[in-house]
Amino acid sequence: MKQKIIVLLCIVSACVCVQSQDIIVLLTGEELQVKVTKVGLNEIEYKKWTNQDGPVYTANTKEVFMIKYQNGEKDVFATNAASFVEANEPENEESENMNIANDLPYIYRMGNTYQCEDIKLKGKAYEEYLYNNCTAAYMQYKSGKTVADYGWGLLVTGLIIDLVSTIGIFTSGSSYYLIPSYVGGALEIACIPTLIVGYTRMHRSADTYNTSCANKKQAYWSFGKQQLGTGLALHF
Repeated sequence: MKQKIIVLLCIVSACVCVQSQDIIVLLTGEELQVKVTKVGLNEIEYKKWTNQDGPVYTANTKEVFMIKYQNGEKDVFATNAASFVEANEPENEESENMNIANDLPYIYRMGNTYQCEDIKLKGKAYEEYLYNNCTAAYMQYKSGKTVADYGWGLLVTGLIIDLVSTIGIFTSGSSYYLIPSYVGGALEIACIPTLIVGYTRMHRSADTYNTSCANKKQAYWSFGKQQLGTGLALHF
């Protein structure tokens, strides 16, 4: 009886170990089963999962597409996304059609909400759906989200600088505070095109999904905010 319990515990421990590893996905599509110890700007340090007491290895971030952590979180290197998609594209039209031949429904965009059959997707739910079903659309959405985050960062930074400058002008009366106020205003202006580019990429991920990954190509309607205003759009 004790031997059976020990064997059972070993099996359970092995299953837990298999499910709790980090995975580094290279641009070539190769997956490395590792234990990530450090993620830097230029290098990722890791140990082989099968030899965690062994030496520390490094991978250049320019060669990495994504890190899947054992807790389910992911780090996607957006700057490498295009290279990853290009490197993993099918070699011919026949194989490409085989990959697209999924029974995936069309997505219709209504503002910032995406309708997929009877399900409404928004924000994180929409991003996860693309991640699980259409790599090209996910990469486009992720790229746009990164740009949009930069835009919001510019806006917040500009507002903070403006606030500090205004307080300085009223409390000291010094004209030196006008210079940072100009900087804050410039950042606020710069955020506008950045946000437009970011959200346009995010919204167009639905078009990429419908064109590349849905079960058939057809014209469809969408209603929501466009670049020049709110209106009804026909997509081909």
